[in-house]
Amino acid sequence: MASRSAVDKIYKSLNEEQQDIIAQKTLDGRHTAVKWLRTFRKLALLDKLGDSYRADQSYMWKIVGAITVGMISFFAAMGSENYFIFIVTAACIGAIIKVLYDRKKIKKLDLSNHLRLFLMPLLTILREDVSKNKRLSIQATLKEADSEEYKIKEIPFEGKGYPKINELHYKIPRIILSTTLIDNTALLLTTTDFVRKRNITKKNPRGKIKYKTKFKVKQVVIVKLQFKKSIYQLKEDISIPENIIFAENDEAFIFKAKVAEVARDVEHCMKPNKVLKAVGSIYKLVKPIGKEVEGVE
Repeated sequence: MASRSAVDKIYKSLNEEQQDIIAQKTLDGRHTAVKWLRTFRKLALLDKLGDSYRADQSYMWKIVGAITVGMISFFAAMGSENYFIFIVTAACIGAIIKVLYDRKKIKKLDLSNHLRLFLMPLLTILREDVSKNKRLSIQATLKEADSEEYKIKEIPFEGKGYPKINELHYKIPRIILSTTLIDNTALLLTTTDFVRKRNITKKNPRGKIKYKTKFKVKQVVIVKLQFKKSIYQLKEDISIPENIIFAENDEAFIFKAKVAEVARDVEHCMKPNKVLKAVGSIYKLVKPIGKEVEGVE
């Protein structure tokens, strides 16, 4: 389990640009793949430590323990002139406040897992297919899935009785990445999250009210590749898969592939392997001019 001090240590080592990314929870810039990865490295470590800290449930036992000791001390202090017991009670209250404050503060440092689990590994691979000095343009939203600014629809509960379900829908434009690959093929990648959030209120036979929140997330990635006709040609007798759209103009062959994944965990993030597989499927449909056999120049 990560400690609060470990999280603080990493955060204090961030430069101004990295701290600004944490504060705004957005990316918008043009850098080389190496520069982006250098920027992301500590942010990813901070996010991993923060997720580990928040996932640890031992804080509940700390709060329960502090409340128990505090109550015992409080009742023991009643009618007593032993002021030390009052100090113990105050210390327990302080401990509870500190635990809750620490969790709230680390929550503010949290970034969407798209940075650590999707964008970083994708860039690590793309780095090999992009010229060393070529810049990649990246815009990204790293905010929570249920951020109010991305809400597109709300369906309030209109019936009677229980369960009462209030449903909210969000559309988050997660990532827009564009660059030119080493073979002069233009790449455009967009990632969008479609989120359904259900706030459920239930009532059991004994009249006790319970609240629960459920998420469903559909992650959609669109990959667009433009191959220059001066460099590539279509392979003979190609069969274009259903998930790929083909078009062309005077200068280029244009392919679009759609990759989607559905999850119940709001923290879930698609692995970049699926996207790279789609890119590979597109490359199988073209060949460099003058090449009579499959291969790469």
